[in-house]
Amino acid sequence: EKALAQLEGSFAATIMDLNTGVLTLIADRFASRPIYLTQGPDVIAYSTHLPELLKMPWCERKLNRAVLSEYLSFNTVHAPRTLVSGLTQIPPGHTAQINQGSLNTTKYWAMTYAPIGASTPSTGDYVKSLQSAVERAVKRATKNTANPAILLSGGLGSMAIGAATRALDIHTTSYTISFTDDPRP
Repeated sequence: EKALAQLEGSFAATIMDLNTGVLTLIADRFASRPIYLTQGPDVIAYSTHLPELLKMPWCERKLNRAVLSEYLSFNTVHAPRTLVSGLTQIPPGHTAQINQGSLNTTKYWAMTYAPIGASTPSTGDYVKSLQSAVERAVKRATKNTANPAILLSGGLGSMAIGAATRALDIHTTSYTISFTDDPRP
């Protein structure tokens, strides 16, 4: 359990303890790979792909009208709710333990914020902190990669990643996508 706080990146994990029969599902810090759950009579099914759970015979396949306004306002439904009645998802930074049909969720990570009244860092400090974070992420992502590549979207994210690879002297191949009806040359 102490190792969970050290995990970074995008993942969904399952751990089965064969000694106790406890199944643990782990959602990453932002639930970028969501884990959906549905319960039937004496069974719990889970998947990272919601359509797979809709195939379960006990799944209602009915719109959860209570969260429709949330979806229309934010273009998402926040966990543990989903757009489908009878389906839930594990919230970001949580584990779900399933033991003999009972489900227990526990938070293992939460965002930390500056305390109220804390002094505001200078723009230079923000830039240095962000640069350092991007460089750490690039190092981690390219650590065991023989030929790293960057998809250039034209946005700030891919530019920041490209700048970090250059600062770290990591040689990459860059790609971009254009379409025949794109008005730019």
